[in-house]
Amino acid sequence: MTTPGLFSLLLLVLGAVAGCLGDVAPFDNCGPSATRCTVHEVRVTPCPEAERNMPCVLKRGSDANIQFDYTTEIPAQAVKSQAYWKTSTDEKPLVGMDRDACTNTHCPVIENQRHTYNNTLSISRKFPPRGYHVKWSMWKEDSSSDGSFDCCFIFRIKLVP
Repeated sequence: MTTPGLFSLLLLVLGAVAGCLGDVAPFDNCGPSATRCTVHEVRVTPCPEAERNMPCVLKRGSDANIQFDYTTEIPAQAVKSQAYWKTSTDEKPLVGMDRDACTNTHCPVIENQRHTYNNTLSISRKFPPRGYHVKWSMWKEDSSSDGSFDCCFIFRIKLVP
């Protein structure tokens, strides 16, 4: 195979791998409530809108994959996680979500090491079609003598019929 042919093949493979990893979604940290944890990147699949810094458009009755990379300052044997629909005055937990984050990330969580959390969510047909701010939080289950952490970020989605 010629050098240009190898280059084209390499670009094709890299493009396929990037597509499998998800679209990097814009997100905001939760501010002071996010303590002793850094969220590096949030990926949502599908979310081609992320390229344009727009909310991820998700179809009701389908699945969405949420991944994020994080580093904590504190080790943890077990971690919990919860997603919330956030309004200007309230937060409502996403019903039916498995709160045991160890099913979606490597446990024990090792301090100062980059980890990935990976969760597939079923988007219920019961959710009204509209825009939402989703708050995602993951925390150390046991805040023993070495302290606790909270990985927290907010991203936008738009549910469509």
